[in-house]
Amino acid sequence: MQGFPPAPGEPIRPKRKLVWLRIVLPVVVVIAGAIVGIVQFSSSPVNAAVGDCLSVPKFTTSFSGDNQPKKVDCGAADANVKVAAKYDDGNAACPAPDYDHLTMEKPSAKLCVVINAKQGDCFANVTSKTEGYLKVSCADPKAEAEFAKVVEGKADEQLCAEIEGATPLSYPEPPITFCLREPKAT
Repeated sequence: MQGFPPAPGEPIRPKRKLVWLRIVLPVVVVIAGAIVGIVQFSSSPVNAAVGDCLSVPKFTTSFSGDNQPKKVDCGAADANVKVAAKYDDGNAACPAPDYDHLTMEKPSAKLCVVINAKQGDCFANVTSKTEGYLKVSCADPKAEAEFAKVVEGKADEQLCAEIEGATPLSYPEPPITFCLREPKAT
């Protein structure tokens, strides 16, 4: 009979639901933990390769909390920088002084990054030493720079000569030239 203790001498049979929970619940917890670990590991900037994009909310010497840089798709709205060079030595020098860089301590690594911009994009926080670049509408009063021309494959400031008021910014590795100007009011 169900619900009554077994008669003396009868074997005690555990309820099937409890046995199932005792086996399945730990398995589910382990699998969920593994998935969370894999997602966090794969989005870590330490795993970024040259050409990958990152979301960097603030540039600082130590990252914590919500300020952690993370690897994201280059088309994502928060993908504000692209990895131009990566070094296993956190003390390595970037190919040129104009690169922004992120230095990780454990494991030791240095990522030299450039802004993730396309021709026609406008950004705020371009002159900030600490705030991450923020893509905004060119009509936004916070917009500091419009990327009037972006030339991938060439690092030549003369490519900006024909754009009135343009400030050139070029990087040797991988070669890219940005021609920045004040955003035009629309």
